Parts: sequence; structure tokens; C-alpha cells
Amino acid sequence: MLETIMEQSGKAEVLLRKMATVAKPIKKKLRKAIKGNLKSEIAIQRNDEKIALLRNKLQNCGIKEGDIVLVHSSLDGLRSLGISTEELIDFILNVFEHNTVVFATYPIEPLRKKEVYKYDPKKTLCWTGMLPNVFLKRDGVIRSQFPYNTLAAKGVFASDMMENNLEAEYPHGVNTPWEFCRQHHAKILFLGTTSREANTMAIHMVPDVMGKAWPVKNWYEERKYRIFLGESTIEKSIKIQKEDWYQYVNEYRTDRILKDNNYLINMQVDDIPVEIVLDCYEMMEFLIGRCKQGELMYTIPKKYLK
Repeated sequence: MLETIMEQSGKAEVLLRKMATVAKPIKKKLRKAIKGNLKSEIAIQRNDEKIALLRNKLQNCGIKEGDIVLVHSSLDGLRSLGISTEELIDFILNVFEHNTVVFATYPIEPLRKKEVYKYDPKKTLCWTGMLPNVFLKRDGVIRSQFPYNTLAAKGVFASDMMENNLEAEYPHGVNTPWEFCRQHHAKILFLGTTSREANTMAIHMVPDVMGKAWPVKNWYEERKYRIFLGESTIEKSIKIQKEDWYQYVNEYRTDRILKDNNYLINMQVDDIPVEIVLDCYEMMEFLIGRCKQGELMYTIPKKYLK
């Protein structure tokens, strides 16, 4: 019921998001307690039948040899397969052995704001889950040196994707691996999670690509980083989206619009959420076109518009 309301109304989603933010501490404790009880009571065994179903679905979903596959994942959503995190990474790399596999590896950062933030591509853990952290340890994986919303890649395009990324000013704009993925029409795979929870391109990349054409005033704030690159260290200032804008985001409504227009496909396997964007460039062009007509992925109060 609530999901349907949020899909249809951006204003309703913003209101419900504010209510959820107020109740976040309580919600977090309750969720932790429930998950703890479930994990202690249910011993999940390896499910070879479900693994085979997922493999077949992924091998026949439109991803072709040589494609870039950008993975957004959740270990919780894949838990019913009954295999370890290492085995899951093996599974993904095996299914896409002829592709460049990319994971979202957003660095863990301090809760309190700092004058200068620290980032080490080799050592900084990511908050995007266990799967990306395990992926980072695999041989041949390259992580972006740009310090915000980092990507890590393994495959033919991994090195080219990261070239000149330190010259970028925005997390998802020119010279970033995100823009490389867009220009190369990458597939976006949501594995064990959904677009509503993880579609960075649709929600956060569009403003970076649109630049001055993005119709909201004061969208960015400056942040300084100290980046550790082996024996050398550099300092860099970047521009990122202000946190306050997130309260106005319409993730559910954007999700529904993308599905209704066939840019996002639901491929759920039993109880495992699986979704795919078969061409991120076309998805972005669609969303940019809507934004130019005043249809944003956010319900922004008029006083903040240009």
C-alpha cells in the first residue's frame, strides 16, 4: 500500500521519508533485533537449485560478452542461496567471466564532518556491503582514486575506466568511471537489492552530467580530501551533492517511471530481488530529458529552483 502511494506521489514519498528519518534510531534497533533473532534461529543450507535458477536468469538477461556490468548488491538479499560471501563473488565472476565487472565501493567516512577527509584506495573499507569489500581483495581489481562514491572494476575495461579519474571535479561527471560506464552503455545489475535502494546513476549522477542545466540552486558543497596513493599523498577538493537534498528524493516514483518505460526490468528469482538496466546511457538520456521538462527525481520546493 505505502509503496504504491510512493510510486504515484513524489510529495508522499518525501513526507514518509521525513517521518522515517525521525523514527530512524528506533527502526534501526528493531531491525537489528529481528535480524539477529532470525539468523540465530534459521540455519541456511546451500540451495543448489536456486543457485542454478539465478545463474540461468543472469546468463539469459541480455548481458552480452564484452559488456560492462555495474553491480549493486546486498548480501541479505542473497542469503537464501546458502553460500558464503567468497562463493558469491566466485559465482558472479564466473557468470560474467567475459565481462568487465564493476562494484559500487563507497568509502566509509566519519559521522562528524571533517575539515579534511582521508581516503586510501587500498585500505579504506566501503559501506556498500560485504560483497564489494570481498571483491576489493581479489587479484586484478582496480579501485578509483577519486575519493567519493568510488567504483572498483575487474576485466578488460578496468584500467581504462580509472584513467584520469583524479582530474574529476564531481563524483559522477567527466573523467569518472561512472561517466566511462555511461558512455560505454553499461548494464546495471541490482543483485539481492532493488533500484529503489541503489540506483546511483538515476538519482545522483544526472545533476553531475547536466551541469549548469540542472535546475536547482546551490546543489553542491565543497569537500577536501587527503588521498593516500602508496608512497605519495595528494590533497584534492571536490564538489558533492549537499546532504539536505536527499530528503526530497523520489526513489520509488523514479523506479516506477523507469519500469513503466522499459528502462528497468524486474527479474526476481524466487525470493531474491534481481533487476537490470540494459543500457544505462539510454536510461540517463531519458531522465535528463524529463529533467529539462521540469520532471526531476526529487520533489524540490519552488524557492530552491533556478
